[in-house]
Amino acid sequence: SRSKQWYQRRVRGMFDIEVSALARSQLWPAYVTDRLHKTYYYFGAGIAATGVSMYMLRNVQVLNNLFARHPILSVIGILGAQLGIQKVQHSMPYTAENMASKHILALSLYGLIGLILSPAMAMGGPVLTRAALCTGGLAAGLTGAAVTAPSEKFLTMSGPLMMGFGAVLAASIASNFMGPTGAMGKGVYAVAIYGGVVLFSALLLYQTQQVVAVCEKTPSYQNYDPIVMSTGIYMSTINLFTRILMMMNGSRRK
Repeated sequence: SRSKQWYQRRVRGMFDIEVSALARSQLWPAYVTDRLHKTYYYFGAGIAATGVSMYMLRNVQVLNNLFARHPILSVIGILGAQLGIQKVQHSMPYTAENMASKHILALSLYGLIGLILSPAMAMGGPVLTRAALCTGGLAAGLTGAAVTAPSEKFLTMSGPLMMGFGAVLAASIASNFMGPTGAMGKGVYAVAIYGGVVLFSALLLYQTQQVVAVCEKTPSYQNYDPIVMSTGIYMSTINLFTRILMMMNGSRRK
């Protein structure tokens, strides 16, 4: 029948990898749109909660004292806490009975990131504002590029992204123990900061298309977790912000 043919064309259009998400959005059922709205709601709420946490914890010196006394243990503890929160979050389905626990876990992650970033408040409002605006503009541009590109254009980058992530993570940890002086120190710093901007920009492209793909391909009767799906784009945006902030602060000192 004509209605059956229309439905088949609609389904083929939704999963056509050569068509952008923006073009396919006209064919999305309501549940796909609702999932995307919730995902980006939690993303925006996470960014806002992190900003509030940074401001409220700006005078707390616990992190600085820990880094001064136990730098290696501090890094391990922060990474462990972050990974632990995310692991527990992943293990709990997004259901009504788990909603309070999942929101507490999400706020714990946002608060932890806010605590980590709180020393940056000493750089002053103008620098923080410029870094936030640059990060917002970059994230918006990358999101626009991801939704207007063919749906799997950036989903094939997972292997190189994981290798790049390992290199940037190692450089970021090493940079906590060696200053940006000397050939080795400058090289590590460049990988951690400038390489990090490239890496997390590419990750944001990948994660944006991943979010859209999961929203589309998860059947309406299966559980979809917008909190978990928002965490990737949230962390990439935070990492972009910190690196842009360090670049701006470095150029201001010159």
